[in-house]
Amino acid sequence: MEHFKHYEGANLENILKAAELIETIPQEEFDMRTCRAGQKYTDKCDSVGCIVGHCTVLAPELISRDIGGEIDFCNFTLAFFGFNWPSDDWLYLFAPSWIDTDNTPKGSAQRMRYYVANGLPINAIDQKNGKAPLSYNNNKIKIIWKQIKQLKLR
Repeated sequence: MEHFKHYEGANLENILKAAELIETIPQEEFDMRTCRAGQKYTDKCDSVGCIVGHCTVLAPELISRDIGGEIDFCNFTLAFFGFNWPSDDWLYLFAPSWIDTDNTPKGSAQRMRYYVANGLPINAIDQKNGKAPLSYNNNKIKIIWKQIKQLKLR
């Protein structure tokens, strides 16, 4: 499969940190269609869903507030991940439109790891829309991820 390069400035280390966090979230606390429901004045996102909201606990020092006091998720994603909505990379990793294709913490974490290892698949939009097989849902990505973890441990 062909891939685009990573978005210039993408923070691959933080994307891997996000994958580690997201895969620990129980399915009942994960739903890509729902964004931040409350506790707008805390670092911790209490919403069901929103990968970016869950990740605010990884770097609370990067949180800024909009004029209404809500977390400015656009600024957070730019500061933490190195890119922002509506880049193709952001849409591949975090878009709520994944709800009909892969609305799971495990799949989201696999998608992030796949992105770090390979870049953005050329058919990313088709994957997200269920029109192409998921490139990250196979044993090859698990092998690549194990190799990345082994390198980090050295």
